[in-house]
Amino acid sequence: MTGAELIIDQSDSLFLRIDGLPLGIYTFELAVSDNTGEISRDTMTIEAVNSVGASEPEVLDLVLIDGFTNQDVMPLKESMILNLNLLNLDEINIEAICNANTSSLKFSINTDQKIRIVNNNFFLRPQINSPEWEVRNGHYEICATPYSDNGGRGVSGIMQCYKISVYDQPVVNFYSKPEADLSQLDSWEDTPGGILPLLSQVIL
Repeated sequence: MTGAELIIDQSDSLFLRIDGLPLGIYTFELAVSDNTGEISRDTMTIEAVNSVGASEPEVLDLVLIDGFTNQDVMPLKESMILNLNLLNLDEINIEAICNANTSSLKFSINTDQKIRIVNNNFFLRPQINSPEWEVRNGHYEICATPYSDNGGRGVSGIMQCYKISVYDQPVVNFYSKPEADLSQLDSWEDTPGGILPLLSQVIL
């Protein structure tokens, strides 16, 4: 609605993507309608900055945690695809790495409504509980917003959000058939006997 002209991608999907966001204040509006013509609207104002104030809380990173061992797996990245089977994960957790000005944190998933506010120990789910998060296959927008006071009060700071896709796909090896055209899908099979062991090892 307001602000500089933006390059918008995926405007017809659940998650809107904006590339090369210039510094400034922006107001966005989402409008939805039903088959009877009824319309509902919601607006949001965000500010894009390139530095954090000396006393401002900030989320520096979000880290994927093995929910069973409580060991770090990897930092989250935008549009990351997680194969739980390949990573050998049955349950996960998310840890927010924050600066010293952060006293509490609000986690949200696929919504702008709070799902959990935590003080000091910045994990999405309590590590003393098991299982922590038995995440299902699907797409998730995970956000963490820091606050200067406990209980999600005080000044809100610089948040972090990442869209991730979660699958639990078994790894299957594909083998090439003898003397077959490797550029054709029917030249591959999932039982041993071909001349090349793995499809992933072949550059087409």
